[in-house]
Amino acid sequence: MNRIKQFSAICLIGLVLTGCGMAQNNNDRDQQVDDNDNRETETRQQGYDDNAGPVEDRLEVADETAERVAELDEVERANVLIAGDNAYVAVMMTNRGEDEVTEELKEKIAEQVRKTDENMNNVYVSSNPDFVERARDYTDRINNGEPVKGFVDEFNETIRRIFPNAK
Repeated sequence: MNRIKQFSAICLIGLVLTGCGMAQNNNDRDQQVDDNDNRETETRQQGYDDNAGPVEDRLEVADETAERVAELDEVERANVLIAGDNAYVAVMMTNRGEDEVTEELKEKIAEQVRKTDENMNNVYVSSNPDFVERARDYTDRINNGEPVKGFVDEFNETIRRIFPNAK
C-alpha cells in the first residue's frame, strides 16, 4: 500500500509541476511580432530631396581644403563648400577654363578634400564659370557672417543645376 501512495504522490507532483510549467503569465506573443513597435526611430534623407541636391541649412566654408586643392598644378584657385557629408568644389583652372575638369583631376581633387575631411562621402567638382562665381559669393557671404538660411534655397538651386545627378 505504501508503494501505491508513493506512486500517487509522485504522479500528483508531476501533474502540478507540468501544469504550472505551461503557465506563461499572459506573455502570449504572436510569432514574428516586434514588441518594441512604440520605439522612436530617426530617419534622415542624407540631406537630399528626390535626389535633387542638398536641402540642408548647414553650409560651411572649408578654407583649408580649398587651399589644399589650389596647391594642385592644374588649379589656380578653389572654393570648397561643405553641406553634411558632401563637398562642392569650384575650381578655376590654371589655363583659365580652356579645358573642362577631367575625371583624373576630379579624383585628385576629391583625394585632397578627403585628406582634410575623411567623412566626405561625395565630392562634386566643377569649373563652370557661373558656379565658380557663385561659390566665391557664397564663401564671402558665409565668412562675413550672413545667415545661411538667407540663401540656402539659392545655393540648392545652383547645385541642382550644376550637378543634376547629385545624390
